[in-house]
Amino acid sequence: MIDRGYFKTKAKEVLRKHYWLLFVVGLLMLFLSGEMFSIKFNINGHDVHNANMIARNLEFSILGYGFSWERVLGFFGVIAFFATIISLLFRIFIGNPILVGCHNYYAKACRDRQSFDDIALPFYKYYKNATITMFLRDLYVGLWSLLLVIPGIVKSYAYSFVPYLLEDQPNLTYSEVLRKSEEMTRGLKFELFVLDLSFIGWYLLNIITFNLATLFIKPYVQAVKAEVYLEIRDNGLF
Repeated sequence: MIDRGYFKTKAKEVLRKHYWLLFVVGLLMLFLSGEMFSIKFNINGHDVHNANMIARNLEFSILGYGFSWERVLGFFGVIAFFATIISLLFRIFIGNPILVGCHNYYAKACRDRQSFDDIALPFYKYYKNATITMFLRDLYVGLWSLLLVIPGIVKSYAYSFVPYLLEDQPNLTYSEVLRKSEEMTRGLKFELFVLDLSFIGWYLLNIITFNLATLFIKPYVQAVKAEVYLEIRDNGLF
């Protein structure tokens, strides 16, 4: 069983010593993971019909040359498509390795052994392993999420230790890293879920502040999760 109070106390001690360094690393993680900004649109069928009617009749001109709004939307649609592809490739080949480095920066900060070089370590120590393993992790979680929401959530917790294991045991193959994470979280997935729920007050504050509070919440949450991993790793609680 995960003692939430114990790990939160240990995380607060780490934050007291290294808060602003962890803040900077947490900020980097927010941008790379896409948590910093998100936009959602809720449009029903009637609204879509009206939007299409507007698009077909709306025109504007630049230097006397007329454009239909549909043409403009098509142009930006192509741009959005290529931007999505570029963003995906960036996430796979650059973002994910940096996220691995950030996770391990937090883990090392919990033992006062952190260095900003840790963030770049995956690129020159185990880049191929980090890239492929993190891609497979995201792929499997995504595929399970397509079935039902709950299986996807379960898998995300099962693979939550993957970033730490990539550095702790870089000689493991992709499948071995994923399997090791599943073994370490066996019987603990619900505990990890409850641990996340224990931050509900902070998440509500984040909603009230229009996501600004996440800048300060991220270091705390990541420090707690790093402490949990280290405890399980060092004491063989799996």
